[in-house]
Amino acid sequence: MSKYGRTQTFCHIINSDLKKVFSTLFVVKWIFDVEILARFGVIFQNKGVGSLENYALEYPLKEWIHIDGSKVKALDFLLRVIELFKIYLTYK
Repeated sequence: MSKYGRTQTFCHIINSDLKKVFSTLFVVKWIFDVEILARFGVIFQNKGVGSLENYALEYPLKEWIHIDGSKVKALDFLLRVIELFKIYLTYK
């Protein structure tokens, strides 16, 4: 396999299944990016092309810049955990 084989395969899968990923409403309000990855994960499993982990990369933030006046409250973190659990239950 060439150095770019997996990337090209991933692009083909993305192009052919993008409509499926966005055809239904999200079950969560804020962390929909995680739900998008979960939906692709299910599609990959169903197609037998391997795990999403073989095709997706995660890059951590090098720096966090806090902006005063943020409306994110401590309760929001708990609500995101609940949303993660909803995603898990929906796409497990």
